[in-house]
Amino acid sequence: MEHEGNASTAARANANQYAADYVMMFDLIGNLVKVMTETEAIEEIFDLFTMLFAPRSLVYAPVIGGKLGDFQSRPAFLADDEAMKSRLTSFDEDYAWTGSGDGFLLRIGYQGETLGVLAIEGIAFPEYKEHYLNLALTIVSVCGLAIANARIYQQIKQTEEELRLFKTVVESSQEAIAISDPEGQFVYINPAHEKLFGRSLEEARQVNYRDYYPPESIETLNDTVAPALARGESWEGELDVFDANGRRFPLWERADSVRDAEGKMLYGFGFMHDITEQKQMEEALRESEKKFRNIIEAIPLGMHMYQLEPDGRLLFIGANPAADQILGVDNHQFVGKSIEEAFPALAKTEIPEQYRLVASSGQVWQTDQIVYEENQIAGVFGVHAFQTSPGKMVAAFLDITGRKRAETEIRQLNEELEQHVKKRTAQLKAAYQELEAAAYTMSHDLRTPLRAINGFSQILLEDYAPQLPAEAQDYLNRISHGAQRMGELIDGLLSYLRLGRQPLEKKTVSPVDLIHKVLAEIQNELAERQVEFTIGQLPECQADPVLLERVFFNLLSNALKYTHQREVAKIEVGWTKMDDQIIYFVKDNGVGFDMQYAHKLFGLFQQLHRVDEYEGTGIGLATVQRIIHRHGGRVWAEGVMGQGATFYFTL
Repeated sequence: MEHEGNASTAARANANQYAADYVMMFDLIGNLVKVMTETEAIEEIFDLFTMLFAPRSLVYAPVIGGKLGDFQSRPAFLADDEAMKSRLTSFDEDYAWTGSGDGFLLRIGYQGETLGVLAIEGIAFPEYKEHYLNLALTIVSVCGLAIANARIYQQIKQTEEELRLFKTVVESSQEAIAISDPEGQFVYINPAHEKLFGRSLEEARQVNYRDYYPPESIETLNDTVAPALARGESWEGELDVFDANGRRFPLWERADSVRDAEGKMLYGFGFMHDITEQKQMEEALRESEKKFRNIIEAIPLGMHMYQLEPDGRLLFIGANPAADQILGVDNHQFVGKSIEEAFPALAKTEIPEQYRLVASSGQVWQTDQIVYEENQIAGVFGVHAFQTSPGKMVAAFLDITGRKRAETEIRQLNEELEQHVKKRTAQLKAAYQELEAAAYTMSHDLRTPLRAINGFSQILLEDYAPQLPAEAQDYLNRISHGAQRMGELIDGLLSYLRLGRQPLEKKTVSPVDLIHKVLAEIQNELAERQVEFTIGQLPECQADPVLLERVFFNLLSNALKYTHQREVAKIEVGWTKMDDQIIYFVKDNGVGFDMQYAHKLFGLFQQLHRVDEYEGTGIGLATVQRIIHRHGGRVWAEGVMGQGATFYFTL
């Protein structure tokens, strides 16, 4: 009896434990049905089984589309256990005990569909495993519902996101989009449609979509569009429409339909855009092509037109009247033939391949095409090839035989002229050398008698002056002065002639430095005179420094000479710029000159003032001009009588 009492007590304890487990289970299941994602559902399931069974491990594998997905586990590392993966992958029953007997595999499903597989191992009280199995089977039935709900919720969220994305795309589309029911009443229009037609959705619903079209477009809808949609096909093409203000314009439309499983039309929809600008451009293109054709017909240039085919053949597609006239043939007989068939003589030249390159790439090519007859040049054509549109090109040509012959004659004449110039240059060089030699000889021959005249005049004046009357002394002074002046003229002439032989060695020169060297040389001339020099910041230049110093020496000496009557002589050296060219100048406040004689200033031995008033040889300015000309520049002067003069030069 005592034994029976103990058994009865144990049975009551087990019953109480089972009841407590079921109460706890139902409390925990309340949280399970509230989850929104499958991951959250599995975490709740893991928590539930952990509290009820205190297992060593839990592993869950979702089944999606008949295939196992990524594992979840506690502890986490079991999700990568290959043995566990193999056991769950091969499991296809509602439940099964594990090999150790302290756990089981459970199928989680809903309405006959397997949603996942759960492995529970190492439960805390194996002696209650039958009780735990019943609890687990009860729980997984609810787990299936929770997972199914979570998946449905995720599908709804994904669908909502896709609809939101679709709406964003449709609302922001530049294409006008409309959806209508089978009777033609609008169900939806996007903002682009409202803007295009000037009607809101509420206003659009007041009219049938056919009210947007003129009669000829309605005819197209009835005869073409409606039958295509009835067959379940799409249609696209050009139609004229009216907007809310009655403006008629062309658009391009693509129409299609949505149907149910039985093929019944549920909705019609259309995508459309205004092609007014496109039509205007097409009309402008047609007008342009017409003008181009008129130009081609009237232009005196010959024109051959070609089209490049996909197989690489270059087909002759036309010519203008000038081409027939220049070549003396009817070019229309070649239409449809390849360039090699139409013009066999070109097949062995580079022309066909160059034309293909022009037609395909758009690059321009030009050449002179020479026509031979019996090994003689019969004609020359200037050819200019260019692309008119992708795959099409024009070869414009002109008979330039006459021009080429003229060029040949001109080239021959130039060669003859060049030879003649070389010959004349050699003759001039020889004549110049003879003249220079004669000048040196004359100067040498003249110097001896000049020295004698000057010397004997000085002897007479020094030794016999007391015995000579004043008039005779004056004559002797004049003779001596004349001899000296003659010597100066000879020296100046020789210096002038030497300029032609002196090589021109250009380098970067500072004019200011040269001017200061000149001023140092003429310090003796400045004694007992009040002279104000103004020297500007002259820019550097490319010149022969020796010759340029000579230019400044002569111009400054000239300025000093013609200002000696001024109480205060003012001399300025500066520069200016005109047409991007630097112009240097030397300006003084001297006696000036009459501009009508300006052309004589730079002539050899030319002087505009009396020698007894202003000494000089008349060679200084001529030397300046020769040096400037050798530098490729020019020199000129401006002056006013009694107000001074300015000498300008460029290099």
